[in-house]
Amino acid sequence: MTMELVRAQRQKVPASMLEIPAGYAKTSVPQASPEMQRKLEEAMKDLPPEQRKQLEEMMRRGGGDQPPGK
Repeated sequence: MTMELVRAQRQKVPASMLEIPAGYAKTSVPQASPEMQRKLEEAMKDLPPEQRKQLEEMMRRGGGDQPPGK
C-alpha cells in the first residue's frame, strides 16, 4: 500500500491529546515456544546482515514497528 501526503499544516497540539487514555495498559508479547524460537533463528541465518540487524532491533523494542525504509 502506498500513501501520498497532499497537505500538511504545522499547529500546536494540546498536551491532553498526547496522554494515554484511562483504562489503557501496557502489555508484553508472550514468549515464543522453543520450536518457534528455533525456526526464527534458522530463518535469520539466511538474512543479509543489515536485515538481520533490523529484525534484532525490532525484537528488542518488542516488535510491531516497521524497520526504517519499509
